[in-house]
Amino acid sequence: MATTAAGLTSSSSFIIADAVDVNSVTTMNTTAAETRIKADQYNGHDIMTGVYEKDGFKVDFKYSDGFFETEPKQYDPHIATMSCNLAYSSTTVEKGSDYSQGPKTIKDLLSHMGFEDLYASPAYTQEPTPDSVACAIGSKTVKTKDGTKKVVSITVRSANYEKEWASNVSLGKQGEAEGFANAANQVTSEVNKYLEDNNMTEDAANGNVVFWLSGFSRGGATANLTAKRLIDQYQDKNDKVYAYTIEAPQGGMASEERSDRDYTCIHNVVCKDDPVPFVAPTDWGFKRYGVDHFIYNENWDSDHLQKSVFVNNVADNDGTVGVSDERLDLLKQQIDKITGDRAKDYYPVTSLDKKKLDLSIKTSWYIWEWDWSLDIVNDGKTPPKDVINHFVMNLGTDISREEYVDSGIQSAARRMMTFLNTQGVHIDNIINAIDLKDTLIGVAKNMFTDYIENFWNQIIDNWYNPFAWPVWNPPIPNVNDLITALKESLNDNQKIHDIFNNYEGGVDKAVDDLLNVAFHGIKGFDSIDDILTFAFAINDIYKNHSTLQSVCWLRTYDNWYTAATQK
Repeated sequence: MATTAAGLTSSSSFIIADAVDVNSVTTMNTTAAETRIKADQYNGHDIMTGVYEKDGFKVDFKYSDGFFETEPKQYDPHIATMSCNLAYSSTTVEKGSDYSQGPKTIKDLLSHMGFEDLYASPAYTQEPTPDSVACAIGSKTVKTKDGTKKVVSITVRSANYEKEWASNVSLGKQGEAEGFANAANQVTSEVNKYLEDNNMTEDAANGNVVFWLSGFSRGGATANLTAKRLIDQYQDKNDKVYAYTIEAPQGGMASEERSDRDYTCIHNVVCKDDPVPFVAPTDWGFKRYGVDHFIYNENWDSDHLQKSVFVNNVADNDGTVGVSDERLDLLKQQIDKITGDRAKDYYPVTSLDKKKLDLSIKTSWYIWEWDWSLDIVNDGKTPPKDVINHFVMNLGTDISREEYVDSGIQSAARRMMTFLNTQGVHIDNIINAIDLKDTLIGVAKNMFTDYIENFWNQIIDNWYNPFAWPVWNPPIPNVNDLITALKESLNDNQKIHDIFNNYEGGVDKAVDDLLNVAFHGIKGFDSIDDILTFAFAINDIYKNHSTLQSVCWLRTYDNWYTAATQK
């Protein structure tokens, strides 16, 4: 089963480079194991470097067997960066409908790092289904201070899911999130089969195998649950599980955790301005196993864990801290270095425009002659996390997990996710087709005509007493009426018909599914302005869910890539 780096494909490539010169590297100011460097070594092991190609970018990386001299429970910024590189390179290589080279980039990367006996799931070379999953596995022998170990690297495919996206919203009625749990069960089974095929089952049982897991987004959630399963299976004899997940949804449940197991070797890197880590809702009991690390906060302390902003999780830093200007500058430098003139496409969105429904009244010389118009204007700024959290909290509190399944919302979300990821349609395509501003103003005019006329009549009645004039504060619309009005508008929109022409069940079903999910999320908003802010923010929010952006965030904390250290 041994695999080595092979020829290059047009969609991905791998470039081998020399060992990195790290003479300028200094000790990281984190609670990770102290960096011990002898020229080009980390913890007594060589640091190797290379470059892989992804999305047309050449991304440099650094790896060392010295990773496995550190304590798994201590967050190590070098391992975090390399884990994110593995996740980024795990994307399926495809050319049209040809998936034959699916695992090429991740296999080449593992091979250059010295991993052998490479394995990739059969799903890597097949068209994804709504519930498929793929992983890449390799192993290498490493001599550590605790003796010779077999390091088994497990990377869950972290992009190009296509129909697999449907599994992200498949939560089920009880236990771990159904879609992620099924995926983790499959990956765990593949890991155990890999151990058996490579005569490592007994070594794993005796504590002579080190597991290194990584994944981003859906791959991160699957890696999170897989790591938990391997800890449950092997921790009696083996406490060497290094798991690093990036922007992982919440797929675990506290009720599934064993009291005789320690899951704090699972490290979850989280940007709280990314919507994906908020899924599935905390209010339904979901959690990430292990420890959350919020990338805006520069003070990680693995020795003093605290309650996470996600309530059910623990964290080693404060998730309420905002990102500093200095950190943002470092991030942009890293993005610029990799992406060049495409850099702005990968810059994070750290603030959103708050929206306000603005009323303009025009009068003639005679006070009884008047006209009015509505506009949607900017009214300050708000962090993405507040908008995201508000919507997910509304969803989580308005209905139960069982109702989410039984009412058809789960099925609607599965259909919508499948469509978006197989038809080449993006959220911004839908937003542009809706012509959001004109559509919402048209709906608002119909819904608030009576309110506006009453508002103006009160002004007329108190014309000589401005202190008695009403305050412009349109009421929160009845959500059923709002959804009905939006449905009528969308059904009359030819661009929407063109986009959803191939939707399962037709355009009417697409509109129903879209609004069915939105209904419970906007039902708890406090004002019409909050609803407008959310509607206009959807497209920008998802710009923060980017593997490449995450790679660059982690590089800013990794002094192998930048001379900057934490403050």
